Amino acid sequence: PTLEFEGGEVNVFAGCNSGSGEAEVTDTTIDFGPIALTKKSCGGIEDQVEFIVARVLDGEVTYEVNDDGNLVLEKGSDGLVLTPQ
Repeated sequence: PTLEFEGGEVNVFAGCNSGSGEAEVTDTTIDFGPIALTKKSCGGIEDQVEFIVARVLDGEVTYEVNDDGNLVLEKGSDGLVLTPQ
């Protein structure tokens, strides 16, 4: 999965589908508005990854950039670790 933030919006590749939505970033949280994703089914692990990505990117999440430069998003018991490209 990938996220690209630009001017209050986020472009998302969720493992199979892609889309975009609004994202408001503060010092400790990101509030994701509805993310409009395409609706194809890839099957297998891609669909499972996409399910978790969509669940995390729904509403407010906490975040930090760790010592390795990775973006760590957490929402409840779910989370994502994204490596900069």
